[in-house]
Amino acid sequence: KTLWLVLTQYSRVLAPFIPFISEHIYRNLTGEESVHLTQWPEVDESLIDNPLEEGMGKVMKIAEVAHAKRKEAGIRLRQPLASVLYKLPEKLDEELEKILAEELNVKKIEYQKSSSPEPEVALDTEITQELKEEGEARDLVRQIQQLRKEQGLTLSDKTKVVALSWPASFQEQILKSTASVSIEKGPEFRVLKV
Repeated sequence: KTLWLVLTQYSRVLAPFIPFISEHIYRNLTGEESVHLTQWPEVDESLIDNPLEEGMGKVMKIAEVAHAKRKEAGIRLRQPLASVLYKLPEKLDEELEKILAEELNVKKIEYQKSSSPEPEVALDTEITQELKEEGEARDLVRQIQQLRKEQGLTLSDKTKVVALSWPASFQEQILKSTASVSIEKGPEFRVLKV
């Protein structure tokens, strides 16, 4: 239903710019005579969630500051970090904190009350052995996925990975994330279809 609504409304908006394609899309979706005979879409103000928009604005500001601090510290985004502390007058909603944790690739979000409307951010940049290994595992997963793509493999294709090294504690996660059945040591990095 949501996709149908988006496509029909979008075809109305696009009609003046791409009349034939929008006409085709609209008629196929609705069975009506023509997109050019419909009214311009109107905004349903009741669907606007102002608190959510404000919260996401705060998340974006915190993420911007945190990304700058990561760059300053020379820590790439794929490297997980233990925590981030943000300071604002009000705590973010739990769902927004989850989004922030995912965006920043941190394990824990901490909050401290502040009177400043601008966010203050402190990243825990200490990389423990476990975090280092998790970062290495993520890099390896990315490399495997890239090789799978280059070889034209699909999600259903099972593979065997040959690598110089990998973090043993993340072996199961690597295999699961890459649809691989095994990983073994070898002189060069390869992904082989099984």
